[in-house]
Amino acid sequence: SVFGSAAGVWVARVTAESPSSQWFVFLALTAAHVLCNVRAVRCLRVDAVNRARARKMVDAYARGEPVPTPREMASREALFAESFADDGIVLGASFSSLDENARERVLRTLERERSRAGKTKSLKAGYLVCPASHTPGREGSSIESSRRRSTAVLLRRGSAPNDALRGYFTAAAATHDPLFHPRIFDIDAFMAQVVARGWDVNARVALNPAGWRLEWGDDIRETRAS
Repeated sequence: SVFGSAAGVWVARVTAESPSSQWFVFLALTAAHVLCNVRAVRCLRVDAVNRARARKMVDAYARGEPVPTPREMASREALFAESFADDGIVLGASFSSLDENARERVLRTLERERSRAGKTKSLKAGYLVCPASHTPGREGSSIESSRRRSTAVLLRRGSAPNDALRGYFTAAAATHDPLFHPRIFDIDAFMAQVVARGWDVNARVALNPAGWRLEWGDDIRETRAS
């Protein structure tokens, strides 16, 4: 601070009689200030997964590349917020928002999974991905403003942030390049790589799912998430 004050006094005296020099110093210091702030932001290593980072992870995985670490992601992601409101995925969609074909697929999937569970009839899945559906989001939200949705992720009542993340990753794979077929997407292997690369997949998940949760069973009914 002392050095900066002394330098400021010296610069003020040297440029006192030259407005053009004052403008040059001002612009140069402003540019240096912005550059230093950019480099400071790039040094942040945030291990929370949001939608923009999740899509970049799936993109890298689809290209056969390792999932970026938090440090590598910091050097790649945009300095300003990236909007993924129109990414084709509604996380936490309501059952009633699905079209008729999508509802039938969900019911068939639940029945098939319950049959596999046997007598216990215990369905462990915390999410269901339903491709090719039109699913607006919560009432009054920006997600609901467009019906150009291709994939819905239904979340189970009491599901954890990890379930929401798994559902989003699976949906992102389903909406990816056709060459990367979602059926070959191994969510367990992918999640293991994400964890190994330093990401928090349990607590620090910032996907902001919509407020609907479902109860699996014979009678699927919508309930508002508490």
